[in-house]
Amino acid sequence: YREVSRKKAVAKRNIEAGEKMTRDLVTFKRSDSGLPPGDIDLIIGRVANKPLSENDGLSTEHFI
Repeated sequence: YREVSRKKAVAKRNIEAGEKMTRDLVTFKRSDSGLPPGDIDLIIGRVANKPLSENDGLSTEHFI
């Protein structure tokens, strides 16, 4: 239960393909997918390789 209910990184708003990831585009919510808060630096500064919708879980596979 704890593993499922932990907060994960999700998109705060819609993110366009080619948009550079910044901390203000990330929020943390209870989600099944996304990076844990300690791993958020893995995607900051990278570029989205596809459009992401608000509340989509963020992972390294979504960024170049």
